Amino acid sequence: MAKAPQEPTLFSDTDPVAEGKGRIRPRARLLRTIGAELISSEIVAVIELVRNSYDADATLVRLVFDQPENPDSATLEIRDNGHGMSREILLGPWLEPATDHKSEVGDGETGGTESPRGRRRLGSKGVGRFAAQRLGAKLELRTRAEGSITELSAWFDWTALEEGKYLDEVRIPWREHHPLHIEGQGSHLRILELRNRWTPDRFDKLKLGLSRLISPTIKEEFRIEITINGAHERISPAVDLEQAMYAIAGEVTEGGRCQIRYTDLDTDPDGFPEVWERTVLWPGASEETCGPFSFRIAAWDLDSPALNHFLKLTGKDMGLRDFRRNIRDHSGIALYRDSFRILPYGEPDNDWLRLDRRRVNNPTMRLSNNQILGTIQLSAEENSHLQDQTNREGLVNNEAYAHLQEVVLELLGYLETRRFTARRAMDIDWQRRTSKLPSLEAADGGELDGLLSGIRTGNGTTKDDIETIKRAFTEIREASADTVRHYAGLATSGQLSGLVFRQLMHPIRQARSELDLALEEAERPAPSVDDLEDLQSSLKSALQHLRTMEKRIEKLDPLALGGRGRRVSDIELGATLQDVLEA
Repeated sequence: MAKAPQEPTLFSDTDPVAEGKGRIRPRARLLRTIGAELISSEIVAVIELVRNSYDADATLVRLVFDQPENPDSATLEIRDNGHGMSREILLGPWLEPATDHKSEVGDGETGGTESPRGRRRLGSKGVGRFAAQRLGAKLELRTRAEGSITELSAWFDWTALEEGKYLDEVRIPWREHHPLHIEGQGSHLRILELRNRWTPDRFDKLKLGLSRLISPTIKEEFRIEITINGAHERISPAVDLEQAMYAIAGEVTEGGRCQIRYTDLDTDPDGFPEVWERTVLWPGASEETCGPFSFRIAAWDLDSPALNHFLKLTGKDMGLRDFRRNIRDHSGIALYRDSFRILPYGEPDNDWLRLDRRRVNNPTMRLSNNQILGTIQLSAEENSHLQDQTNREGLVNNEAYAHLQEVVLELLGYLETRRFTARRAMDIDWQRRTSKLPSLEAADGGELDGLLSGIRTGNGTTKDDIETIKRAFTEIREASADTVRHYAGLATSGQLSGLVFRQLMHPIRQARSELDLALEEAERPAPSVDDLEDLQSSLKSALQHLRTMEKRIEKLDPLALGGRGRRVSDIELGATLQDVLEA
């Protein structure tokens, strides 16, 4: 017979005065930690609630903002036509933090890892619904299950979480009644007393996040609409990945075998793209791998000659500045699991592949993060080692994640090599066209002298008068030449300042990127030895970029002197050429 498990004896050598068993009883403010502090921003909170609508099999989600500029009277409604909730689901799993209702052990009609329509569940940790408190102080929930003749309502006052009560002491009023708001089925969340004012800039970021939330390859219907003070807008992708300057697409299968299809501006639209068979780095069977995935990575050259060529060939009615801004706003390689975005990968300021650092060593060949727009398609079943962090903002930094980074960088290397060859072969004038100032030597007054010399004296005109006129014209010509030289110098200074700014902005951006990485690594709750090494490396790199910027400023210092104070000094030709190559 098996022995019953025994409790550990902690103080076997002492006689107890009293003993018993305690219990863990969380305070109600734990929910505030989950919702208001674990979720980093209002935009992420809205996206989290849209995810829940997707898990509920909705085909349409409407976000309705009323008076968002005034937090005290503002409201936000999130309406979907999903399967809704029954009384058992509302009072059970929906009110249970960290429920396993959407995990493999979940049961019932709406439980489990797949929805009734067969969608792979995006949420499984049971904390996403509490994102509502990150947005506002109060929540009114209305829901109607499929086939139900009644509607359920519940009221949440998140300010009650601050009263020091225990979690099991907080009561959520609810009631069941005849339908008042919802026709058919679905759930409506109405959030009141918004915590922050929604500005136009914040709305732009929200629309951008929603436009990239759904994979461009998704085949089933899932629409997102937003209404702001009565103005309606449907969210749709802003950049067409099918029209790229350079692009690769394909699939990576188990074992590292992949097929890559390459296209660029010169690819014949009626012909076939280049197709390569390749293999990428793949660990042994005993090690964790990222698993198979599909991909599409598009890239653009952002210099004026290349973009003009691109816009002309594609017929896009857009200026260079607007197109550059559009690419940079959407830049990055985004990760999608089962056709739904994994944040924050692919955000313009999230260089998860460290492409900008990689480009420093070879700027001609390598692409920077703001030139690329790509998608990596994963699945929860085939990429099981890529696991979400608790805050749903990123993947756990494990061996599988590191392997994914290595494979994507290897694929990007194929694109960079092919792009380098194609760029050189394009029929584009890469030389910068600069306006030429008129030659001062050509305006030396020779023709004028000849005319004046041919004038016959008469009517009291003497040779002295003619010489006086010639001297006057000479003075005017010299004054004009000085003026031209002055403005030419100003123009040159303006052109040079642009070059100076570009030379300084690169190390500034690199230093900022490294410091962002260092801050991220420093904020880890229990940094490992590898984390500390990465932190040290990031700080060293940021310091090096700052030193580079300091050296460039020192070299440019003579430009600040006037013409009378120019300094003459000896230079070393070899060192100067090396500085030019590094610039």
